[in-house]
Amino acid sequence: PLLLAGIITSAAAQHDGHSEGDHYCSSKSSCGPCTQQNDNHDVDSVCIWCPETETCTFAYSKSSYDEVLYSSALASCPDNRWIESVGQCFCSGKDIKSCDECTKMSECTWIEKGITYFEVQAEILGTTLAVASNVTWTDMCWGGDGFNGPWLPKRTMGSDSYTLKFESEAEEWYWAQCNIEGAGYAAMILVIVLVIFLGLIGGVGYFVFVKRRSARIEKH
Repeated sequence: PLLLAGIITSAAAQHDGHSEGDHYCSSKSSCGPCTQQNDNHDVDSVCIWCPETETCTFAYSKSSYDEVLYSSALASCPDNRWIESVGQCFCSGKDIKSCDECTKMSECTWIEKGITYFEVQAEILGTTLAVASNVTWTDMCWGGDGFNGPWLPKRTMGSDSYTLKFESEAEEWYWAQCNIEGAGYAAMILVIVLVIFLGLIGGVGYFVFVKRRSARIEKH
């Protein structure tokens, strides 16, 4: 009886979590609001955006990951063109295949080479076991900016018995052009703007100095 009660309680809690997640996700009407909380540790619900149907669907809870529920959510989006990270909303959903195309948009970065790290921790017979791995990938257009780079996901999910962590990093990326890698181009623009600004200040200062000096000479 105690075991049965525990199973019923667990199922009821999971159902409540799903209902809450369904309500949270379905209230979002565009890609950004739908996916921006997915990497927020304070929000348990993970939502996916389907560009084809323009709907936001509950995928899973970070505290009680459900593979069947997740697969069902992905299958609901035609041609598997679903978006799970806010960084995809601006760029990846537009089917961009080259650096030149991607970097024409100021809100996008081209990732020449990236890597995703995975770590799984599980409790087995009172012992914690951990397995780590990584996957490299190339040529992807992703939301980002010239100073911070691509806005790649970092997430932790699981249940009482296991935890899955993953984090993606861009090892080589470009913004606004395809020749200078990383934040170098944005830094160069900042330096140029700063030089121009200081030049303007210097020019105004010199003009004021000459003006005052001329005024003094005229008085004498």
